[in-house]
Amino acid sequence: MAGAIIKILIVILCISIATGSLKAQTLKYKVVWRGDSVGLIEAYRYDSTGFLVYRIISKIEFRFLGRRTIEMDFESIYSNGSLIQAKSRYSRDSKLRNVSHINFDGSGYLITIDGKLRDKIDKYRIPYSIASIYHNEPLGVSEILSERYGEMSTVNAVKPGHYNVKKPDGRNNIYIYENGICQLVVVDNFFATFYFELLN
Repeated sequence: MAGAIIKILIVILCISIATGSLKAQTLKYKVVWRGDSVGLIEAYRYDSTGFLVYRIISKIEFRFLGRRTIEMDFESIYSNGSLIQAKSRYSRDSKLRNVSHINFDGSGYLITIDGKLRDKIDKYRIPYSIASIYHNEPLGVSEILSERYGEMSTVNAVKPGHYNVKKPDGRNNIYIYENGICQLVVVDNFFATFYFELLN
C-alpha cells in the first residue's frame, strides 16, 4: 500500500515539474573542449513536500573525426534524504545508446539497463547520485550511484572541495566545489576530456 502511494506521489510530482508549476533551482555549466565552448549542461533541483528531484540535461556538439554529439538526461528522486527512483537516457551521434531505470523496493534497488534486469544493489539507502552532486558536495561519502550505469561509483576526497569519482567504466571525473556547489567538473571521456564550468 505504501509503495502504491509513493508511486502516485511521484507521478503527481513529475506532472508538476512537466507543467512548470514547481520551480527549480538551476545551475548552468558551459562545456569546454580544447578551449572552445561546445555545449551546455543544466542541473535542476526541485523541492516539493517530502521529495527532492535532481535532473541533469546536457547537449554537447564538437568535431572529432567528424561531427559528434552527446546528449544526456539524468533524473533522481529522493525522499527523506534517500534515493527512491532514478532514470537516465544517453545518446551519442543521434543514436540512443543507453537507458536505465532504478527503483527502491524496500530492501535495495532494482536496476534495469536497456530493458534488461540487472543484479540488485543490496543497499538499504543511497544518499547521493551523479545528478545530485552538482547541488550537494558529497562530504564524507565513499560511493555514489551512477544513474547511467546502475552501479556505484567510488568517491575519493583528494583535498577539501576536490573529489575524484571513479566511474563504473574505470574512467575518472574530478568535481571541484565552493560553498557546497560544484564549480567545475573535469570529465574523462573515452575520446576527449571535457570541462564543465559553472556560469551562474
